[in-house]
Amino acid sequence: MQNLLWKDSAKVHFLMYLDMQETNQIVENYINESKSKQYESILLDRKGELQTGLKKGSSFLRIYNKSGILVVSEYLEKIDEEIIRKIHETLKKEI
Repeated sequence: MQNLLWKDSAKVHFLMYLDMQETNQIVENYINESKSKQYESILLDRKGELQTGLKKGSSFLRIYNKSGILVVSEYLEKIDEEIIRKIHETLKKEI
């Protein structure tokens, strides 16, 4: 997504939440090693403390405008070109 935002990418913060309750140490080690690469912020939830509002098998997308007001909140079962285009249009409008 940052590649689509060009010079405005510094104005957008991406976070990813991962529920780690059903994983093992191998998965956690791999993710921790990947965090050192230039990926976005990854939040690891080992105890399930951040799971409120989440549904198994789907992603929960929230987009806030620069004033901190929630402008998009939806569950996604898949991410395809149309979803990415929609997110990109929303971000360009809000930043």
